[in-house]
Amino acid sequence: MKPSTNKTTPKVSVLMSVYNGADFLDESIESILKQTFNDFEFIIIDDGSTDESYEIIQSYANKNRQIVVIQNKNRIHLTKSLNNGLKIAKGKYIARQDADDISLPERLKTQIEYMEKNSEVGILGTSAEYIDGIGKHIKISLKQTNRNIIGWELLFHNPLIHSSVIFKSELVRSLGGYDEGFLRSQDYALWSKCSSFTIINKLPNILLKHRTRYKPIHNVINIEKIPTSIRIMHNNIQTLLNKSIPIKNIKLLRLVKTSPLKSPSEYQIAFALLNQIYKAYLKDKQLDRTTMELIDSDLNNMVNKWNGYPTYNYKLPAPLMRLQTAIIYWFQKHYQQQNIIGNILRSSFRNPNIEKLLGLFSMKYWNSNN
Repeated sequence: MKPSTNKTTPKVSVLMSVYNGADFLDESIESILKQTFNDFEFIIIDDGSTDESYEIIQSYANKNRQIVVIQNKNRIHLTKSLNNGLKIAKGKYIARQDADDISLPERLKTQIEYMEKNSEVGILGTSAEYIDGIGKHIKISLKQTNRNIIGWELLFHNPLIHSSVIFKSELVRSLGGYDEGFLRSQDYALWSKCSSFTIINKLPNILLKHRTRYKPIHNVINIEKIPTSIRIMHNNIQTLLNKSIPIKNIKLLRLVKTSPLKSPSEYQIAFALLNQIYKAYLKDKQLDRTTMELIDSDLNNMVNKWNGYPTYNYKLPAPLMRLQTAIIYWFQKHYQQQNIIGNILRSSFRNPNIEKLLGLFSMKYWNSNN
């Protein structure tokens, strides 16, 4: 189906792609139509849905001329759908909206006002409230708003919630749009590509309700994102250091943020690479004291988290061993030496007979002062 047309030139094009999103689609569409900023077009792409998504979209389009509808006969997935929407978008800015998220009424107004006053910024995200499938509060995600910290974070992970972002349309078009080589993490790839040409920032304002973890498929998608994210992280770090880095070292760097490694030598590789990244990122940058403290704190958290190089073996599957190590490490740190629970844990987990019986990881690298 050809997209419907709107002859006016709006300030913003809101871009949404939908695949079988009928459950939350009404609420998501309504959240855009109720924005206090009204100079927008709303491009909604139905990506070959087999539920009532298209009928819901069309019912809104029949009542509101701001809505532009594209229907894919067959599913082509998010990245290609967003690029198709980007091709017809008329707005100076593109605001992303996922089909299960809720934009708060002041979102577009707040982001547009900021973008107009800060022309050097090409991509802008916000903080968000995470909700579940019935709209119940999970947590508040207050995103870091220091642009230099965002650049640092971008080396290691995606610092923006895709559905919270607004960006300059010409900037993204000039760089070829979303990279269609990425089925997952296409947003992380785009921010990384744009970071050499513009400033990326985030607002502290909570302007989005971000729905998460309400379907088993979400866990599958998150698992599928890991290899893709590592590829992007790998490219970001190699670009910064201007040299080739083995992918296995990047994987260690990602792992060390959340779980123990296999040996002290792996820690040494990861921490040496972190030191290189730290020096390269700070080179030729004049950063204020607060920014330096934030970067140093993030780095120290990674390095000091596993003080003593706790390790695991492969008597159990690696994911279970990592989880087990992390739990025991938390107990070791949480309970002080004089605490009776801590004493029992220390004596039990350092007993080689118990270790052999339970298949626990090797504790020989624990610091004696734990």
